[in-house]
Amino acid sequence: MNPAKFAVWLTGINNPLNADCYFKGEVLAFWIRALRSRYSHILMLLGAILAFLPILGVDYLLDGYVREREKNQIQQAVATVTGQIELTTQDAIGALRRILADSPSLCTPTFTANVQREIESSLNMKQVLVENADGVQYCDAFGRQVVYSPLSESVPIPGHTETITVVKFGDMAMPALKITQAFGQSRRVSTFIPLLQQDPQTLAGSLQVATLVRIMLTNGTPILTVGDPGPFDRRSSSADFIYGQSFAGELPLR
Repeated sequence: MNPAKFAVWLTGINNPLNADCYFKGEVLAFWIRALRSRYSHILMLLGAILAFLPILGVDYLLDGYVREREKNQIQQAVATVTGQIELTTQDAIGALRRILADSPSLCTPTFTANVQREIESSLNMKQVLVENADGVQYCDAFGRQVVYSPLSESVPIPGHTETITVVKFGDMAMPALKITQAFGQSRRVSTFIPLLQQDPQTLAGSLQVATLVRIMLTNGTPILTVGDPGPFDRRSSSADFIYGQSFAGELPLR
């Protein structure tokens, strides 16, 4: 550097006013660099968030699609179960009506023959029983005492003259439906069918993990529960589980 220019430069630096300006300029430059660094971090964070937004949106849409598909599948499975119950019950009602229509009186050879014919042609009918309102038994399909115990009160079937009672039938593990038709003032003619064709243990083995099947009367009386109901009953939100519900046609079952 030229000695003369160097002397002038030193004079400028040594000037208090110039030194103050130089200091303030350095401070301003420091804060500008600090703000620039801070804003660059904020912009990077915003960029990262914006980059993940499409992924979050796709994840939300996929979750909604999977839940809807699973719900439809569960609803179809539930409708199949209730449809099976409705079909077997309607078949039993039809058989009971044919027995009474073809039998001039109860507990006669003709009546017994009609009962046995319907049982032999049915996949579901287990027994037919004639008793009074107090439960005194008069006759049945096989000439023996019918062992059963009620698990619910008798409930009417909308649009029908018959009633339904859930019972424990003999040693059968699956609950049974007792379908009853009044005959005269004091007699009751009933047929017994299993609620479902599967054994409860077999049904439980066919279910996936954390799956629950619950069948009950429409008045809330439980009939059959397969699986652990605890987590479902303790749920805090309807979104915690995917589930379906269906009614068995006109029958007071769901």
